[in-house]
Amino acid sequence: MFPTITPTPLGLNPLNPGLRGIAPISYQIGVPAQTGIVVDDFPQSTFSTLAFELADVERVEVFAGPQSTLSGRNAAGGLINFVTRAPSSTPDHRFGIEQTTDNQTRATAFMTGPLSTTLDYSLSTFYNKWDGPLINALRNNERIGGFDSYGGRLKLRWEPTDQLSTTLTGFYIYDTHKTMPIIGGQLLVAGDPKSTYDFDTLGRPLTQLYPGLNIRPANNVVYSPEDGITVNKDVGGTFRADYKGGGLGTFSSLTSYTHSSEPRTDVFIGAPRDNLFAPINDFDAHVDVNSKTFSQELRLTSPDDKPLTYLAGLVYMNTDLHFPYSRLQIFPVDWDRTFSTASYGAFIRGTYKFSSSDSLTVGTRYQYDRLGYYWKFTPLSPTDPNTTTTGSDRYGFLAGEISYKHDFNDNLNVYFTHARTETGRAIDMEDNADAVRGPLTPLASSKVQSYEVGLKSQLFDHKLTLNADVFRTNYQHFQFTSVETGSLGSVPVIHLLSIGRVRSQGIELTTLLRATKDLHLGLNLAYINADILDYPGAGCFTRQTLATGCVNGIQNVDGVSLPFHSKLKFTATVDYSIPLSSFNVDLGGFYRYQSSQHSDVLNDPRTFMDGYGTVNVYAGLSGKDGGWNVQLFVNNLLNKLYYAELTDIDVFSAPSTVAYYDRSSFRYGGIRANYRF
Repeated sequence: MFPTITPTPLGLNPLNPGLRGIAPISYQIGVPAQTGIVVDDFPQSTFSTLAFELADVERVEVFAGPQSTLSGRNAAGGLINFVTRAPSSTPDHRFGIEQTTDNQTRATAFMTGPLSTTLDYSLSTFYNKWDGPLINALRNNERIGGFDSYGGRLKLRWEPTDQLSTTLTGFYIYDTHKTMPIIGGQLLVAGDPKSTYDFDTLGRPLTQLYPGLNIRPANNVVYSPEDGITVNKDVGGTFRADYKGGGLGTFSSLTSYTHSSEPRTDVFIGAPRDNLFAPINDFDAHVDVNSKTFSQELRLTSPDDKPLTYLAGLVYMNTDLHFPYSRLQIFPVDWDRTFSTASYGAFIRGTYKFSSSDSLTVGTRYQYDRLGYYWKFTPLSPTDPNTTTTGSDRYGFLAGEISYKHDFNDNLNVYFTHARTETGRAIDMEDNADAVRGPLTPLASSKVQSYEVGLKSQLFDHKLTLNADVFRTNYQHFQFTSVETGSLGSVPVIHLLSIGRVRSQGIELTTLLRATKDLHLGLNLAYINADILDYPGAGCFTRQTLATGCVNGIQNVDGVSLPFHSKLKFTATVDYSIPLSSFNVDLGGFYRYQSSQHSDVLNDPRTFMDGYGTVNVYAGLSGKDGGWNVQLFVNNLLNKLYYAELTDIDVFSAPSTVAYYDRSSFRYGGIRANYRF
C-alpha cells in the first residue's frame, strides 16, 4: 500500500525497510539504519524485531525523507511510525484468526477495559506460524523458510488526575525459523545441471549430487542434511508519564528498555558432504546477536491553540551489542565481539503561523555519539596468536530542517521543505583483516540533504484525497555493505564502505476516491531514480571480465541504480460494500506493480529481476455494527512468480544463481475472520 517503501533484503540479520529507493544494504552490527522505526513514540534499535509482528496496531504512518530533527541519526531516509491501541475505560474485546492454503495459521486477541476508576488495561497476544515456501529434499521434503512466532503486549494506564497520565507497557516476542544452507544445496533457479561442485573431489555433476534436481525459475527445492535455525526474542518494557503544565504545555518522560537476542546456527555447507577436498565434520557457523537498548527522553510540547507551537526535548540512547561468531572448520574463525553506542541528543522544533494562510516550521537537533568496540580472536591452534583489539570514536553533528506551508483554504495547501542531517560515523565490525592488525578506522558519516515540494488536498466535498510531491535527496559518503564472494578457495570478503555520492529523486502521488458511501478507489504511485553518482574503486562482480568492464579488479558503476530499487511502483485498490438487510457483502482487491530491479550493488547482471504485477482479491460478509467479518481471499491471484533477491554464486563450474522468495511469490488463498464485542 506504500509504494515508496523499499522491502528488506533477505539476509541473515533483520533489517528495517527502506524509503524512496534507499534500500537497507548496511547490515553490519552497529551501523544505524537509514529508516527509523518508532512504536508508540519509542524509537527502536536497528536490530530489534519488536515492530515485525504487532497484533494491536491502530495505524501505521510513513514519513519519507530525513526525519532526524526529531528521531535521531537512524531516520536519515525516513521514518515508519506504528501506533498501537491504547488502554480504554470502555471494555473492548477483539479476536481474529486466519488460515491459508500454504499452511499459515495466525490468531490474534486484544482486550481492554477498566481495572478501577483511574486504571485501565489492554492486553494483545498473537500466534503466527507458516511452514514456508521451500522443500528440503534431504529431510523428507520438510518445509522451511517460514516462521513460528508468538508474543504479547500488556499496557496499564493510570490517570489519577486530569493533569497526569502514565502508561506502563511490557512486551515479549518470540520467533524461530529454518533457513537454507549458505553454500552447496541452495535454492538454484539458474545454472547448468551438468556443472560440478568446486569442493567435490570426484567431479560429479549436479544431477548426481542432487537427485531429481530441476533448475528452473520456480524451483523451491534445497538439499541439506540439516536446517539452519534462527531465533529472535525481544523482551522489555516502556514507561511514559505526561503532565499538563498549563500555559507551558505538556511535560513528558519516555523511558524504555529492550533486550533482543538472535541465537543462530547457519548451515555453511549443505550437500554434498562426502568426498570433499578438505576433511570436514562440522558444517555449521554459530552466532548469537545480543542487544540491550536503554533510552530516556524528556519532552516539552506546547499548547496547540497559539500562533507559535513547539516541541523541545533531550534524549539519551545506549545500545550494547554482543555477537560472538564461530566457524571452526570451514574458513575457521572464532571471534568474540562487542559494540556499544551511546547517543545524546537535544532538539527543538517550532511552527509559527504568521498569517491565516501561511506558516513556517524550523527545527534543529544536535547529536553526539560515542562508539566503542572489543574484538577477541580466539586461537584455534597452539600456533595461533591470542589477539585482542579495541577501538572507540566520538562524533557530533547538527541536523536541521525548514518548511514553509501555504493554505489556499481548509482543503488545499502546498509546502516546501529542506532538511539536512547525518547518520554518524560507523565502524566495520566485519573487517577482521584490519582488526587483527590494530584499531579500526571509523568510516565517514553519511551526510544527507533533501528538498521537497508537495501538495495536499481534499476535493469535491472530501470525496477525493489527492496528495503529491516532488523530491531530491543527496547523500555524501553513503554507507553500505559489499560482499565479494570470490571462489571456495578464498573466504568471502565483507566490507562496510562509505562511497562518494548517491542521489534519490522522484515524484509520489497518493489518491483516494470515495465514489460513494460504499465504494472506495485508491491509487498510490512512486516514480523514483535512486542512483550511484560516484563510487571510486568499485569491485568487480563474480566472473566479471575485462570485456564487461573489470580492469585490475575495479569497475565503474557510476550511474547504476541502487540495489532493491524499482523506478516505478504503484498500487491500485478497490473496496466495495453492498449493504443488505442484516449484513454487508464486502468485495475488493488491489493490483501492485513494480518495475525491474537488481540485488547486487556491483551491478551483477545475473541478479537482475524483471518487473511484475500481482493481483490480490477478497470477498466476505460483515456485520452492520462492525462487530464481525469473515473473508475469503486469494493473494497473487494470477500466480505471477517473482523473486525478493537473486545472488550469483561461484561454487560451481558454471555460473549459478540462488533465489530468495517473498511471502507472496506464489499464489495462495485463505480465510480470515474477526469478532468484536
